[in-house]
Amino acid sequence: MFTPLTQVFLPLALSGLVITWIIVPTIRYFLDRKRLRQYPGPLPAAFTDLWMMYKHYTGGRTKSIHELHKKYGKIVRVGPESLSFASLEAVKDIHGHGTAAFKDKFYTSLAGDHRQLLDSIDKEQHAKKRKLFAAAFAQKSVEEKEHNVREDIQELINQWDKLASPQPPADQTVFQPHELIDARRWLNLLMLDLAGDFAFSMKLGFVAQGDDLTTCETIRGEKYLAHPEASINPNLQIISTLGYARSSFFKINRKLFSWHRGWKDGDIITDFITHLVKTRLSADADGKERSDFFHALNYTRDGVPIGMEMGELIQECSLLMVAGSETTTCALQNIFHYLIRNPRCMETLYEEVATAFDDEDEVVPAYDRIKFLPYLRAVIDETLRHRPSLAIALPRVTPPEGMSIAGVWVPGNTTVSTPTWTIHHDPELFEAPFEFRPERWLGESGAHLQTSFVPFSTGARACVGRNMAYMELSLIVATLVHRYHFALSSPDWEPTIYETMVIKSGPMPVKIWRRASAKAS
Repeated sequence: MFTPLTQVFLPLALSGLVITWIIVPTIRYFLDRKRLRQYPGPLPAAFTDLWMMYKHYTGGRTKSIHELHKKYGKIVRVGPESLSFASLEAVKDIHGHGTAAFKDKFYTSLAGDHRQLLDSIDKEQHAKKRKLFAAAFAQKSVEEKEHNVREDIQELINQWDKLASPQPPADQTVFQPHELIDARRWLNLLMLDLAGDFAFSMKLGFVAQGDDLTTCETIRGEKYLAHPEASINPNLQIISTLGYARSSFFKINRKLFSWHRGWKDGDIITDFITHLVKTRLSADADGKERSDFFHALNYTRDGVPIGMEMGELIQECSLLMVAGSETTTCALQNIFHYLIRNPRCMETLYEEVATAFDDEDEVVPAYDRIKFLPYLRAVIDETLRHRPSLAIALPRVTPPEGMSIAGVWVPGNTTVSTPTWTIHHDPELFEAPFEFRPERWLGESGAHLQTSFVPFSTGARACVGRNMAYMELSLIVATLVHRYHFALSSPDWEPTIYETMVIKSGPMPVKIWRRASAKAS
């Protein structure tokens, strides 16, 4: 039996839901003040953002939007006030230098109490933050950290040499669990070690211990042990899903989805970074100047303190640790998956990188000797084209007065985006786009293709970590390909895909064994 109070409020609540989720969207759809009904797309998406939220949450966003563009063409409606553009012209108009578009409300869901570079919507604020990042990520600054990268890769080699098993018979294609390692897990640990080295001049030691169990610390100083790597994906899943909802519903949605483990996982990530920040601040007491990202955030080039608040500092360092490790881990796993699936490409790459090693005793080559190797760069770029790590379409919003995109006038305050995966698989831009062909990037044709290649986005808000990513990828891939043979657990193995803001795969069981040349050294 309902109480009198319930009998009053239950109908009111139900009426409110009907009005909010059915009546109001229906009125908006038929009024069509922005004339968006002219653009094709799934009917539910024209009424509600729930369509996109569902696709994103269940990991089907990229595939669904790609299929929509195949069916309907270059412009598709993917939300009540949202359009997806699958063309290079649109990429330049939406993301290029001097664009009138702003970052969308989507980024509000990513923001904590303080805005960091990724979720800064205000262009002036973003420009100030990017200036700080630009100094730390300039090519010269990145290459000054090469010795740290090589040290961390050497530790991975130390572990993998112990885990490497004997060479299998030529006809063996299926391997037992005791013969396998989870390459994705090890590469993820390596990237976290590298991020900690670059950001804080600290050795996290995750590869050495074979695990990411580490100290986390609340802002109040309470310490505990946790696994931050396992927390990243659930946190990204929920905060990025809610980013597609109307901003006016954001606080309500956080309460409705308070059960999701991603919120607690987000606290673990924040506390992990908080402990690193506090430890790094304590290290400054010795008076030594450290050339790391943390120093670049806290001091100008002339050594003048910037005075960044603790909360903002934690957010900026979180961006580097999470984005810097997740996207490169995805790229590395994909590179080795494609190379193992394409033995000819693997051996071509091996023959090229073998020329870059000074002598038989060298384990990790100098970056100067590999950074211009054409086939190595071709393998990296083809992987980033075929499966870009950054899955999200980086939504923007048109200015109040509207703007022209790809020759089409789009009304003001409309969300617009360009799906990188779809553009990278456009047969008008890339021949046989679903085939893994590193050779397409060689010679004059490769230089031409660079204009269609946007894994790091483009314009003033493009990924500032591009130089670091290429150095890390080049050194890691060259070292591992030169030292080991690889085989998947079985011929029919395929990765399990988890799509949030990045397209990340689950465990990647592989068998590794030393190459004859590596054994000799």
